[in-house]
This record gives sequence, structure tokens and C-alpha cells, in this order.
Amino acid sequence: MDDQEMGDGQMVEWAAKFLKQPPKQPFFLAAGIYRPHLPWYTPRRYFDMYPTNCITPPPLKADDLADLPAAGREMAAYRAADLEMVRQAGQYERILQAYLANITFCDALVGRLLDALDTSPAARNTIIVFWSDNGYHFGEKEHLHKFTLWERSTRLPFMVVAPGVTREQSRTERPVSFVDLFPTLNDLCGLLPVAGLDGVSLVPLLKDPQRKWDFNPRSPRTVWAITPCATSAGATSATPTAARNFTITRTIRTNGPTSRASRSSPP
Repeated sequence: MDDQEMGDGQMVEWAAKFLKQPPKQPFFLAAGIYRPHLPWYTPRRYFDMYPTNCITPPPLKADDLADLPAAGREMAAYRAADLEMVRQAGQYERILQAYLANITFCDALVGRLLDALDTSPAARNTIIVFWSDNGYHFGEKEHLHKFTLWERSTRLPFMVVAPGVTREQSRTERPVSFVDLFPTLNDLCGLLPVAGLDGVSLVPLLKDPQRKWDFNPRSPRTVWAITPCATSAGATSATPTAARNFTITRTIRTNGPTSRASRSSPP
């Protein structure tokens, strides 16, 4: 199977054709690559790059849950049976191989997209933003998925190339959020600011990656708390199945009064 037979390959091919003859007026092009989301399907050659006997698994601690409070252990336990099932089936190295293959497939497609932009009439005045939506656990904290608040799930790639603003090879350790993406693009494009946004423009940080930076200094702070609902017997269940029934509470912290909004999920 060729890359172009995959949906992601077809999308990149379409985007490359668009960039070959871009419109003269300003445009926004969203090129969303589905992989490495499940299911982990790619052309075979990407799997062949990673023989299972040559893969170094991530370091896993036998007592990784020992120092966690109850809420942390409950978060780690969500769908924990999937990890055990994979191990019992002897497929742990195979899922590592599949994930690496999918990441490499995605990387190749991003490269083709950038190659298309480099040869495009729009190359010199196009802003590039690359980001992903979540990371993934492969046994860390006894978890196999993305449903945690640990760094394995929450630390993500976020790269910006803005002609005349960013510098090659620059990076920052300052914390930012994806809610900052819209106000940043709005600022880079010279558009009027939009009131009431949670995020802030990252343009000052793009210009000076080492500057002092307070995380989201002007925005309301939104804190989400997930509280399992009581069972019919009046006790709180911590099983993965019961975790589907919960209440989400949002607290918006501003300089004024605190507001709260709640909703309950269906069982």
C-alpha cells in the first residue's frame, strides 16, 4: 500500500495541490493528519522500520502507583484492563511498533506538506503552526491510553513559524496553552483583537522565547474537577466502568466573584 492510498496521504496530496496555486487573497489552510490516532494502520514499510526485537520500551516502575493519592490511582485505573489484556496476549512490543510506525508515517506526511509549501508562491508570507491534541501512555502509571493529567498525556508539540517574527532553532520552556492559538494567529495576521477570549497572544514569546512569562496572565483561570457520582448503594465506585458516570464542575477564576457551572454525564 502506498502512502497516497491512506486517507492522510490523500489529504496531504490535496493540500499540496492547493499550495501549488494558492489564492492571491489571504487564506487559512487546515491540514489535519489523523494518525497517530487509533487504529494504528500505516503502509507496511513504516512497520518494517521498527523490528520488535530492536525496540527499546519506555522505562516502567513496578511501584509507579505507590506514591499516588486515591484520585491519582483512580485516574490511572481508567481502562487499565486494556494494558493487562495487551500484556497477556504478548502484544506489548507490537503496539510499540505500531505507534512508532504511525508517528513516522505522520512525520513523512508533514515533511511532504512543508516541501510543498517551500516551492509554493506563498512560501515567504505563510505562518506555519504544528500541534497535536494529546500524548499517550504505554504502561507508565500502569496506564495504556491518554486519559490522564500526567506529562505523558498533556505535554505536546506546539511549533510556530512566523516570517519576520520567529528565528530558526529557537525554543522556549515557558508554559503555554492551545487556547492561546487563536489570539496568536489573530495578532500575527494584524487583525483587530477579540474580547472575551481565554487565551492570550504568544507573539511576545515568539519574538523573545526567553523573556519572563506568566502563564495566561490576563485570562480567567478555568479549573475542571471530575467527581464520580454515587452508586445506588450510596457509595462511590472507582472501577473503570463506573467512571463513565461522573459530574464535571467548572470553576472560572477571575479578579471578581467566582462562578461555577456543572453538568452530569449519562451513565
